Amino acid sequence: QTRGDYRAALQHAKKACDLDSSLVPAACLLIDLYRGYGKTRRAMRTLQACFARTPHPDLIERHEQMAPQTQDVRRRMR
Repeated sequence: QTRGDYRAALQHAKKACDLDSSLVPAACLLIDLYRGYGKTRRAMRTLQACFARTPHPDLIERHEQMAPQTQDVRRRMR
């Protein structure tokens, strides 16, 4: 990714998440790459799969960035 090869970075991040879906840094990278490509649905699915296995503050932060902001706290928490 640092060399600007986002396609290869996406492929490697997918492989890392496929090998271990509870690996939070790989999931965060994959989520960010999906969002960069405009694939928010895939990003959200990746986030939900990883969070189900390993709840982590970095995943909550990414969810807050993607989730629509509503005033109803109960609905947001759900």
